[in-house]
Amino acid sequence: MMPEVLFYGLTLLCFSLNLASDYRVQAMPLDEANLGGVVNGPKLYPSESSPRVKHSAGYYLGFDKLYHGAKATISVYGIPDIKPDQSSAAAIWLSNTDAGGLLNEIVIGWHVHPSLYNDTKTHLFALWTTDGYKTSCYNLACGVFVSFDPKKFTLGSVIDEVSTYGGQQHDITLRIHKDKYAGNWWVSYGPSGEPDDLTPVGYLPGSIFQSLINNASVVIFGGRTAYPQGSSGPAMGSGHFPSEGWKKAALFENIKAVGEDFRFYPPDGAVPFRDKQDCYDVGDLRKSKFFFGGPAGCVK
Repeated sequence: MMPEVLFYGLTLLCFSLNLASDYRVQAMPLDEANLGGVVNGPKLYPSESSPRVKHSAGYYLGFDKLYHGAKATISVYGIPDIKPDQSSAAAIWLSNTDAGGLLNEIVIGWHVHPSLYNDTKTHLFALWTTDGYKTSCYNLACGVFVSFDPKKFTLGSVIDEVSTYGGQQHDITLRIHKDKYAGNWWVSYGPSGEPDDLTPVGYLPGSIFQSLINNASVVIFGGRTAYPQGSSGPAMGSGHFPSEGWKKAALFENIKAVGEDFRFYPPDGAVPFRDKQDCYDVGDLRKSKFFFGGPAGCVK
């Protein structure tokens, strides 16, 4: 098992929307980015703005096995007080590197990202890179993701039902898996309360990847926040620590990984991580579920 301190560098790599060269999201005008009310989302471009701070908390599987996908049910929250230059996400990461260390990665989940959508709503999203985030694409940008039925629901769509702290809870179930025959990476979605009733959203062609063309070597479940250096961070999850538990802290449950044999397995051996525990934390993994998150106001 890799010690948590050694995993820190990989965590930064897998949970960042930018790397050392500092990339940021360039917002697109809605009249250019909207297709049927769904924001395509831009590529990432080099930034001259101040460096961004990123924090994450969750669980990871990897290094000793090969994976062909993952699945989880994630409680969904709004982040009403988020600022335009902040973002907050809960997601599943699949990644692999080639012999030269070049990262291939797919991220699927929900996020609140004002500079990407020009709003503070919660959106279904995907992000991927084939070159270690030298370039990367959100949602339908780049014309790569093939939507199954974009008129109904696709990447970038708003998730209207969000949980209330201490009240009614809403979730989504997400699955990403490699097609055994065509080699494409399929994304499927299930609405609140329907963890086994999943509908295909679409797929990323396996041919666009190098190391992910065959399998993933790391699977991550968790939350991530980003904000400009010198300011404070947004809420992660519900905005409350995992110790508060059911109906108060955000939750991952029904967690499964797709093994080398294309079967689903519980996350046995998953390792917890958090890079700033006083701001954002993760609870114990029990019966394939864990609580995670933390309040706004984190300062590096």
